Amino acid sequence: MGNSGFLALLSTFLCVHLFGGSVNGLGVNWGTMATHKLPPKTVVQMLKDNGIKKVKLFDADSKTMGALAGSDIEVMVAIPNDQLLAMNSYDRAKEWVKKNITLYNFKGGVKIKYVAVGNEPFLTAYNGSFVNTTFPALQNIQNALNDAGVGDTIKATVPLNADVYNSPESNPVPSAGRFRPDIGGPMSQIVNFLAKNSAPFTVNIYPFLSLYNNDDFPFNYAFFEGGNPIVDKGIQYSNVFDANFDTLVSALKAVGHRDMPIIIGEVGWPTDGDKNANMANAQRFYNGLLPRLAANTGTPLRPGYIEVYLFGLIDEDAKSIAPGNFERHWGIFRYDGQPKFPIDLSGQKQNKLLTGAKNVKYLKQQWCMFNPNAKNIGKLVDNINYACTFSDCTALGFGSSCNGLDANGNASYAFNMYYQVQNQKDMACDFQGLGIITTQNISQETCNFIVQLASSSPSSSSGSPLVVLLAIFTDYEEEEEQEEEDDDVEFTLDEEDCLDEEEKLTMKKKKKNNKNICNRGLRKRSASNHRTKRKKSAVAKKPLKKGGSKKHQLEKKRKIEEDDDDCDFIDKAPIVRKKSRKMEDRGERHILYVNGKSTLACSLSRELYTRGKLSDVLYGDNLRHGLNKDLGFKAEDRTENIRRVGEVAKLFADAGLICIASLISPYRKDRDACRAMLPDENFIELNPLLLGSHLKSFYLKCFFLVHLQVFMNMPLTLCEERDPKGLYKLARSGKIKGFTGIDDPYEPPQKCEIEMNQKGGVCPTPVAMAGEVVSFMEEKGYLQDH
Repeated sequence: MGNSGFLALLSTFLCVHLFGGSVNGLGVNWGTMATHKLPPKTVVQMLKDNGIKKVKLFDADSKTMGALAGSDIEVMVAIPNDQLLAMNSYDRAKEWVKKNITLYNFKGGVKIKYVAVGNEPFLTAYNGSFVNTTFPALQNIQNALNDAGVGDTIKATVPLNADVYNSPESNPVPSAGRFRPDIGGPMSQIVNFLAKNSAPFTVNIYPFLSLYNNDDFPFNYAFFEGGNPIVDKGIQYSNVFDANFDTLVSALKAVGHRDMPIIIGEVGWPTDGDKNANMANAQRFYNGLLPRLAANTGTPLRPGYIEVYLFGLIDEDAKSIAPGNFERHWGIFRYDGQPKFPIDLSGQKQNKLLTGAKNVKYLKQQWCMFNPNAKNIGKLVDNINYACTFSDCTALGFGSSCNGLDANGNASYAFNMYYQVQNQKDMACDFQGLGIITTQNISQETCNFIVQLASSSPSSSSGSPLVVLLAIFTDYEEEEEQEEEDDDVEFTLDEEDCLDEEEKLTMKKKKKNNKNICNRGLRKRSASNHRTKRKKSAVAKKPLKKGGSKKHQLEKKRKIEEDDDDCDFIDKAPIVRKKSRKMEDRGERHILYVNGKSTLACSLSRELYTRGKLSDVLYGDNLRHGLNKDLGFKAEDRTENIRRVGEVAKLFADAGLICIASLISPYRKDRDACRAMLPDENFIELNPLLLGSHLKSFYLKCFFLVHLQVFMNMPLTLCEERDPKGLYKLARSGKIKGFTGIDDPYEPPQKCEIEMNQKGGVCPTPVAMAGEVVSFMEEKGYLQDH
């Protein structure tokens, strides 16, 4: 009887262990860069239903923190990169800790374990923007935690990308791992401080990116099933995760901290947006990772338990796609909190669908599709472009789940995504007569045409300023103005953003009267570690008038234009964000024409900023949604488009700003006419040329004594591979006429100062291209103060 009772208890224990809960210490990253968010309480319940006991956030949103209160879920709360400079003030750090840590530190409150100071602040793509502010912020936050009496139980750490360390090319093995020389000093400071305070080192590792960045990377080595091993001093490494982790162990050993605890802050596999991003590969990856974690296998240099946070929890349709289209598809749950594929978080390989979010409310079961009887086909490209600019069309990209759609399917997908983002407003499916609403589900095989979550308006990210865009459709404006009063305009600034409580109350009363002129799409600085989201502008909203509140004036200073390339602001400096995801091998991942002009514009603006030069970027796509929305694509309209842009650029130049205009300009005479508006010494032309493709001119007007032309000479095949909107398909099928590079000519400049090409089939990075242009300008003395 005694033995039987013991066996029964053991059996019960094993059942609980094998079929419920998650790997010991397993956490998830909960990102919220979505146009329509699940209620935080719904997400917290979903975490509990699946036995997930740890969560890592990217900010300290009060609604999220409130939902986590009393859940007993361990939390890593975060300070976004754009607040690191503020945290260099100890008083500001103390105030942050008071508001976001001690406020929740009570019985039944939030179980906070870590504070993430920034997110990947030393990423090479940031070009040193946070090198001097990260360590002081870390010091002040930990000291503030100590002074608040919680420093023994709550530790500050810095989540870093794996690009902070590497092995030399001459000896590419884990034991040779060292921190990057350019950040050696700050890294030593951080590591020593973490050790002094018994805090862990946090690193983000992405085996998927090894495949994404290098087509020659051994495919199986990205998983855990044993690829061709790397032998390092008798140790065999059969997967990139172990090799990467132990490279960090060696780097820590080299600075005197071989035993420092290491947390994996982010690791996972995306399910869409790339040829290798799919559910089968994601399941294969997790089937290898989770059992290793459950068995406490560790790595050759660190056997045993590893604390891990999966990336991520839910898909985020408003994240920046600068690193790649896959950025919006990292979740193990869909946008609506429903599971994607069978998985066993306990690591016992008993795969089954996770428990999805409960009581989810959707919009009506209706979709927007391309009207097969539409007559105004000439407007199709403009409308697809608009729809994809303000919604998520990443599933249409090369190798993605909806890449197999025909031209009509591409248009339908784009229209429906925009229609859903706009909460199924009837006018959001008009598209100048090209769209039609249907109650029949138009999903096709692997391509899901979604119905969005019920929400009063597209969500805005915490800490992001409001931006209202001009609608592209001129016949919408009158009707939409009547609807505007019903749209609640949400302002969301952090407490650091200059408004006291009285001003916030005044702002709340006045927000419907606050007007903000905006003639183009804008990218806003996110409060979530530059996990940039697009503000989806409902066509029901008209542009706000000039002036407005103190808050509006503050936000005007933070604007940066957005195109399909995702530019963020770092202390007013535009950046192209990526996670050590080298874009060399992917070339330009641009959504529309994919020739690099907009990425170069964004990167060039950023490089000029780092040198103290003010610049602004005019994007052709966005100008056509506002200033030039009355123009088509006939030769005479193209000429007028360029003329207007030239006049605007002249005004910028007259004001002493560097104006970068990125737009389609196929005809030499139009560029010459634009140049003639300014003295030749005030005009620089950068002309990115894609041979046989969409060829876009790129103008830079300022007070420089130079006329510079730069060619980007890239193959047409590259553009057609990177064509998630399906415009090339439409052009090839004859549904789009006058498509530059297909059936409309491009007249290249007769000479150029710089020509950029693929090298060995690899595109130069945006930073490298911008650096080459700026270096040329510096060598010639064009950036000297006059």
